[in-house]
Amino acid sequence: MAGIDVLQGVTLGIAVLGAALGVFNAVRSVIRDGARLRVQVVVQRAAASSTASGAKTFSEFANALSYADGGQVGLRITNIGLLDVTLSNVGLTSSGLWARRVRRDRIVRSAVSRDAEGLSVLPMPIKPRQSITIWIARMDNEHLCSRLKVVRRVYASTECGSTFFGRSALLRALRRRAIARP
Repeated sequence: MAGIDVLQGVTLGIAVLGAALGVFNAVRSVIRDGARLRVQVVVQRAAASSTASGAKTFSEFANALSYADGGQVGLRITNIGLLDVTLSNVGLTSSGLWARRVRRDRIVRSAVSRDAEGLSVLPMPIKPRQSITIWIARMDNEHLCSRLKVVRRVYASTECGSTFFGRSALLRALRRRAIARP
């Protein structure tokens, strides 16, 4: 037992490499198989400004506000993970993960439980790679304008307890528009 010969050294090296790759694959599978959602704000054109085919298109880009007067504001939630997810709560919030952990008392959450037509929408299951849009309210809704003045992000919570946040240029433009409105 004086030392390690070449064969034992190669065996030890392969064992260490196998252990490292095993840990790497375990971490990768946990990340890949967990719930993942993308949450975005979208606006929809009004009925008067529909396209030639009659469809009311919607967009998540900030320049959409130029033709969205009279339209609707909504939240688009996309399941980008590989597991089925059930939404338990969606809405608008004054802050995200950092402030939620540090300054719990300053957060203003405004949950959405009904869509613009007054129908109950939650809880709602979403399959992998599926996207749903929940229309919150019309653009000229005074209650929506007052909520948008403090909103910085949108969020979606799942039944398993995960919360996902989203922000966009459109949300910032909606906030600026709400603040500028008297």
